[in-house]
Amino acid sequence: MLAIRVDAETKSRLSRAAQFSGKTLSQFVIDAATAAAEAVHARGVPSMDRPASGVPDLFRATCEAAHAGGSGMGYHDAGRLLTASIRGMRPPRMLRSVWALELRRLRRLVKSGDRERVLAWFDEHTPECVAMVPARRRPSFVDGVFAKFRGASELKGGRA
Repeated sequence: MLAIRVDAETKSRLSRAAQFSGKTLSQFVIDAATAAAEAVHARGVPSMDRPASGVPDLFRATCEAAHAGGSGMGYHDAGRLLTASIRGMRPPRMLRSVWALELRRLRRLVKSGDRERVLAWFDEHTPECVAMVPARRRPSFVDGVFAKFRGASELKGGRA
């Protein structure tokens, strides 16, 4: 049950609009509220129940192995792994639609070959991850990002 209290003037305006629409006042209010809720969901509702993504465990482990050396894992691999999981790393307070636009922007940056701006994109959206990659190894990290996109393009008919 949902009870809504409104002043007399608002109730009168809603009643007239409902009558004009051929609906009961209750059905008119429910329809209007449902349409408003659908519009909000279409824009994307921020997720408040998920903590910030932080650093994925596999990315962290790969960076640690690359730092230690001798494991055969390098920062190139870290770039590939982070790129593979980036879709699910939407910041908790960012709308899904905005994150989708950011992912498209990343795709365009990779397609343009602008290595500095690709790294800047990751630094903007995953600063904790980029901080784990030593400055002198970041070109290798970006190589891994580009490699993952090339592989995704081959597997998905041009869409990464």
